Amino acid sequence: MRILDDKSDKKLDTVTLFLTQEEALQLRSDLDQLLAKPKLHHTHLSSENYQKGVCPFFCVNGFAHTSKPNRLP
Repeated sequence: MRILDDKSDKKLDTVTLFLTQEEALQLRSDLDQLLAKPKLHHTHLSSENYQKGVCPFFCVNGFAHTSKPNRLP
């Protein structure tokens, strides 16, 4: 598992997610889709006002060193 802060591109060791029931059900559905179709690669789960979000990635071949495609590790 790798958890990154999108703004700083730095790894985080732990996070706590506080989800509504609807958000939890959506996350479960998104993860089920990723497991069924790994080529989907990732999904986005946003809060109702789009101020917060989680982007689960399914990494078939391991992890990239960074979340930014144009940055070197």
